[in-house]
Amino acid sequence: MGMAQGAVIVAACHPSDDVTTRFATFVGEMRALPGSARMAMRFTLLQRLGTPDFTAVGLPDLRPWRRSKKGVSSFIYTQRVTALRDGGTYRMRVQMRWYGSNGKLMKVRTMRSGACKQPAPLPNLRISSISTAPGAVSGTTSYMVTVQNDGDTPGCALHNNVLYFGGHFNYVGVGCQHTTAPPCFLYHHVAAANVVTNTVLSWNPGANSNHGIYTVRQDATHVGFGGYQTKFGGKVQEGYATYSSTLP
Repeated sequence: MGMAQGAVIVAACHPSDDVTTRFATFVGEMRALPGSARMAMRFTLLQRLGTPDFTAVGLPDLRPWRRSKKGVSSFIYTQRVTALRDGGTYRMRVQMRWYGSNGKLMKVRTMRSGACKQPAPLPNLRISSISTAPGAVSGTTSYMVTVQNDGDTPGCALHNNVLYFGGHFNYVGVGCQHTTAPPCFLYHHVAAANVVTNTVLSWNPGANSNHGIYTVRQDATHVGFGGYQTKFGGKVQEGYATYSSTLP
């Protein structure tokens, strides 16, 4: 790694429009000091999301110190993080400690990796209508263009003949062709349909995220929805919401 006593690098950065396949791998390395008996590292993920500065992400899995065996000359630890946010830039901060044979702390050092940047997919908009009206100035015309999200459905789960699905859409309907008129009905990013009767159900909680829902999972009693929403069904359910699978 070309370092004197310690280093941290981005070993792999995998940007993707699909949040479920995004990841970054960071590697920290320490070298023993004269008289040191053991080394330790602690990783903290740093995120920059729409702000000029990086802030720490509180990931419980990263809180423990990673410790070397006694007497080793070098210590390498690899840390992978997944499900990175749209448009986010990520670095890893690594705290390093060297301990003597008596267990006392000899030296501390903090290092930061390079950056791994993730894309921010833009809404896939289509023009659904264009209307005109006389402009404010004589001889001019004002145009009103209505656009809407074409959308996709990356998450779905089937339970008791009900298909729960979530995505980036705003309109749902059997035979819907991206218009605001029936058979298209307003459903913000989440809906459910009976696969036997081929009908969209009235259950319509809605999620308030521009980026929609990415995953849907179910068990015998519940259905869970994961995404970038802060509210789901009008309630504060940030990132994850769960409902009884007897609904709708």
